[in-house]
Amino acid sequence: MINNNINNAGRQMTVDELMQSWPDDREQSAEPKKLTALFHSSVPILKHLEWKVTDTGRGFAETILPLNIASTNQHITHQAAVFLIAADYTGGIALGTLLDNVPLVGIHPQNTDYGAYLWGARADIKWIRPSCDDLICRARIPQAQFETIIQRFFRGDRVMETVHIDMWNKDKLVARANITYFVQDTYSLRKNAFDKDKVHVLFDHRQKTSARMIAGLRAMEQDRPEDTRLFNDTYASTVADTHGKILAQRICLVAPQTQLMVASRTRHLDEAIESFYQGNRCQIVNIGVGLDTRFFRLELPKGSRLYELDLPFMLEARTTQMATLAANSNIHRIQVPIDLRVHDISEQLRRADAFDPAMQTFIVWEGGSMYFDKDDTSRILRSITRILIHPSSRFWMDYVHQSVVDGNSGIDVVDSFTDAMRCMGEPFINGFTDIREQLLDYGLVVERDDASDTFVKMSDPVFRLYRFCLARAGN
Repeated sequence: MINNNINNAGRQMTVDELMQSWPDDREQSAEPKKLTALFHSSVPILKHLEWKVTDTGRGFAETILPLNIASTNQHITHQAAVFLIAADYTGGIALGTLLDNVPLVGIHPQNTDYGAYLWGARADIKWIRPSCDDLICRARIPQAQFETIIQRFFRGDRVMETVHIDMWNKDKLVARANITYFVQDTYSLRKNAFDKDKVHVLFDHRQKTSARMIAGLRAMEQDRPEDTRLFNDTYASTVADTHGKILAQRICLVAPQTQLMVASRTRHLDEAIESFYQGNRCQIVNIGVGLDTRFFRLELPKGSRLYELDLPFMLEARTTQMATLAANSNIHRIQVPIDLRVHDISEQLRRADAFDPAMQTFIVWEGGSMYFDKDDTSRILRSITRILIHPSSRFWMDYVHQSVVDGNSGIDVVDSFTDAMRCMGEPFINGFTDIREQLLDYGLVVERDDASDTFVKMSDPVFRLYRFCLARAGN
């Protein structure tokens, strides 16, 4: 029996029921043509090789690697390493078919932040003869193993499963592979997020990847002519490194509006901060600081304090990444470890070095509100209100309109953008319909609510549904 308390609200399922539900699940997540298109978008080398999925079943996958110029060596036989690429994705698909109604992160569109991480952990392959015809890869997991796999996964446990893949040229066996996969759901994977010594390497990788990607998107702005840039940041390229720059290029292929959105929000927040302090020392609270280099660029009054909030392993990575940058000597930087899904921001800050809620404070929540559910967002906003004590204190956040989350904006380009984000494993799960009215519920009065096309002057409607707001505490 299995218990999926995320997508199926405590539903239990036998293997027989799993098999009976296959037609609907196949149409939704494993129909060969649709699945091929998803893999071609997510893994460009597969598109280049013209690899495709030809059949799927519960615990089964068949794919084809054509014999063509891209896939062959000087003898016009398949390159040995290309066998393994084809085998890897074939076995992964077969295993993924057992996760009824659960999207694979980075492949399937995610409507929530619940999904399955599936990674190859170990592989061995035996090449039997040269492959000089289309390579047919077949992976089949014995049905006797289904129950153990689905029990472990939906219980939140780690699954380590070895899948056998045979590769054929018509009726000739040309290679065999055994690939061991790691599978676990996203919620279970982040359970040790606050313990930098126990955090899972895949969760660590994903969080750092997202931070590098944002740095890469900011670095891309520096490639534009100086008179058209929305901001100047000589540090972003160093922090992003090659990894972050390629990630940024990649996301712009599937969601081309992303770079200008990040550039616009960077400019908007820069201006909001510079208008805030008016020459007086202040406190800045940066929630989910990641690899932000803003306060290496902006000059704050002498004696100002910057509170950098993030998970412990992210703060450690930040310290390493920022070590080579020229620090602003006017700012005293204080790192505050926090897990926003567990800890209260105001309580963590009150324990931090020299934090004074009576001092004028600017709170930044950048790139976060759309990734937390309603309950977490509500708790975070109430906590923020409790530290906006000084009458000059302000809070800045970006957000998306609720229609973007619900998929009912009625605008094709908006739907295309959100679909691209979901397929990348970055689904928007929270939005606002009337930011002024909704923030009042948390004691916040909105002073500005600007669309993200404020600086870019784009006709693309996506920009009008992604917005920036500046608020203060109410009476």
